[in-house]
Amino acid sequence: MQEEFAFSINRITRDNLSELSLSSSKLFERRVCELSELCDGVCALALSLMDDGVTLYEALSLLCEPLSELSASVHTTRMDENALRLQSYVRMLDCTALSAFSELLVSRLPSIGITVGERDFLPVDSLPETFIYYKNQFSDEAYDVFSQDFDDPRVKYADSLRGVFKALFDGEVGYALVPLEERGARLPTVAEQIYRGDFKINSVIPVFGVDGAADMRYALISKSYTVPEIATEDDRYLEIRLSAEEGSALLSVLAAAEGSGADIYRVNSASYETFGKRRSIYSVVLKTEGGDFTSMLTYLILSGLDVTVVGIYKNLE
Repeated sequence: MQEEFAFSINRITRDNLSELSLSSSKLFERRVCELSELCDGVCALALSLMDDGVTLYEALSLLCEPLSELSASVHTTRMDENALRLQSYVRMLDCTALSAFSELLVSRLPSIGITVGERDFLPVDSLPETFIYYKNQFSDEAYDVFSQDFDDPRVKYADSLRGVFKALFDGEVGYALVPLEERGARLPTVAEQIYRGDFKINSVIPVFGVDGAADMRYALISKSYTVPEIATEDDRYLEIRLSAEEGSALLSVLAAAEGSGADIYRVNSASYETFGKRRSIYSVVLKTEGGDFTSMLTYLILSGLDVTVVGIYKNLE
């Protein structure tokens, strides 16, 4: 019966699709070559602007509008029934092209004396080495690990998790320890408080408890970014938040992540009420082993997307 209904692709159709695929590859490589040429001009402009006191972040922000003029378009002689299909294709093409341009730019800037890294896009403030958390066996275990990275850590305890967030928001402490995940799922109340306070995730650690049966992760959070050093064996994460109202924004981020060499670790959706209006968001966590996110951060600036970086952190094992 299987042999009777076996399906095989027509040889001519297969050959045509193969040829079209190769043609698309060649055309995109031509586009990358043109973008590489454009990259030289952008580097020269960035150098000139930075000589006048403009930061690299500001210089790249100025390029959003000019680069948008390079968006691909659908040919006018297309068949009407293919309009939506082609629009989807060119959107993906634009994301891939801008991701390639971002990678080219990051690799080209050092040749003209401009060092570029994650810290150019994520301001890091000097915070007091004061900590707060709601005391229990899990938070104590987490603090024992987190505190090893500080010279003079001092800790105080809150009588509730709400009190932890309030103390951090009011500036009473530099850092707070909070439970972030349980059995692989984000804790909704904690995620909402991080969103409302615009707190940054600085580090994450698995917590097992005395009997080793717990399956939780605790996070070290603050009002400022912490950019961890890069080591070959480290898993590093970039967490971003974007509005769910921009339907193509998530597609853009996911496509760019693949182009930058990052893995998609987690994608969540949530809805929070602020100022009497409910706002839906996407939370995206990207992962890389021993790499950095400079190209991805460059892409986020050049794309002009309404994106908030929630944190860049390591998973401390």
